[in-house]
Amino acid sequence: MKGSAQDHRDGLIVEIIDRNGLTGLGDAAPFPGLHKESLQDIIDEFKNIYPIFSELDSQSGSDIWQILNSLPECSPSLRFALDWAFVELKSAKTKLSPVTILGSDNISEVFINGLLTGSPAEIVESAKKLFSKNYQSIKVKVATHAIEEEINLIKELNELFGGKISLRLDANQSWKFDEAVKFGKAVKSTNIEYLEEPCSNPELFENFYRETKIPYAFDESLLQNTVNQMKNFDGLKTLILKPAVLGYLSKTRDWVNWAANQNKGIVFSSTFESGVGLRAICNLAAAYGTNGLAHGLDTFNWLKEDITIPAFSAINNSIDLSNQSFQLKRNKLKKIHEHAF
Repeated sequence: MKGSAQDHRDGLIVEIIDRNGLTGLGDAAPFPGLHKESLQDIIDEFKNIYPIFSELDSQSGSDIWQILNSLPECSPSLRFALDWAFVELKSAKTKLSPVTILGSDNISEVFINGLLTGSPAEIVESAKKLFSKNYQSIKVKVATHAIEEEINLIKELNELFGGKISLRLDANQSWKFDEAVKFGKAVKSTNIEYLEEPCSNPELFENFYRETKIPYAFDESLLQNTVNQMKNFDGLKTLILKPAVLGYLSKTRDWVNWAANQNKGIVFSSTFESGVGLRAICNLAAAYGTNGLAHGLDTFNWLKEDITIPAFSAINNSIDLSNQSFQLKRNKLKKIHEHAF
């Protein structure tokens, strides 16, 4: 991710327990190269802000947004964990699902896209396996091989599946504008849903769309914009929301509302969190994701082991939210701080 290869993930699990023994869990796992804060940063930060929690009103009668707005400011990855822990605690207190707590209909199934990397040959073989599991969307990282190779790859994938799988491509702003246009013009007749961050200069994304007619998606570019600054670009089709990067759930909700008003799609995506974080993002996708769109939550397939029992998983291309009970593998965790209010 963002040019950073990792062979393991570390993170901080925040557990809030009320006087009745009800709990809420959150996952703070900064990703090197994506988050500015480190794991040690958020551990130190948490130790500094925890006394404020004793002043919070998290009773069942309080509005969840009132509770979240009263939390102290902190770095994005930690804030995501804290916000979600309080959503879970609210859910436990009220016996309502997190999706209902967030103010949405109680959806119990979330579809996911497959994430493919590697050589073109490896991507083709992986795509065939996903197709056999009824995946309807696959995401392919581009701008990692020669352009001609990737043009041939996209054409081959399109021919293999006959338009039955939508292709989500992600260039991570790695191409120059001319390179992006060359690629786009060569593959514009294929079943591309959108191209994330097509070139290195976001100001040229609209020019890319005009040249190629391929819609694009914002991911990293969202961090350089606010809801109040954002324009309704013609070529912009979808916002890719990473809650662990946005941090505040209120920011996530603001982007969801903006997208709804501008008729843009919302796709949620993970940053290789544990099952705790993935369940949180899955609930957000159920609450706020655009109906019918698959979400970028298959990163669990890249983890050798989860810290939850059962491990976060999908059945073919969907995740069942009807039963969200799980336990932590506490033997895999190290307690670093505890405070009673």
